[in-house]
Amino acid sequence: MSEPSSVEAELQRLNEMIGMRLRVMRKLRGLTQTQLGEILGVTFRQVQKYENGSNRLSAASLAHLCAALDCYPIEILNAGDMSDREVLNLALDAGFEDVMIRIARLGEAERDSVKRALVALLDTMVTDARAAL
Repeated sequence: MSEPSSVEAELQRLNEMIGMRLRVMRKLRGLTQTQLGEILGVTFRQVQKYENGSNRLSAASLAHLCAALDCYPIEILNAGDMSDREVLNLALDAGFEDVMIRIARLGEAERDSVKRALVALLDTMVTDARAAL
């Protein structure tokens, strides 16, 4: 089996990013993979494949998906920003997905207040950790 080309590798990376954003959007809406699959007329396994990037979304599927999630395609397709990718991967890998979802559901004023408090808390924790070394 041959090595994937750089184009194929980039397409796969983008599929994974699109899938990750799809997962976050689904969870923000409080839907399970099964529930979203029922809305879209596909199995939860198909939703799972979309989310892990192993199956690509067609334009028609993307349009149907966005209608189901009440979002714009750009919210799912804006997958090329590496800093977003790194932050999202770190947050998901570290188990902060629930925290991200809860913050996203807050109103704008509450979200700003919570973000400031979290940043202050993290700064204190980092300072304490460095002092303990």
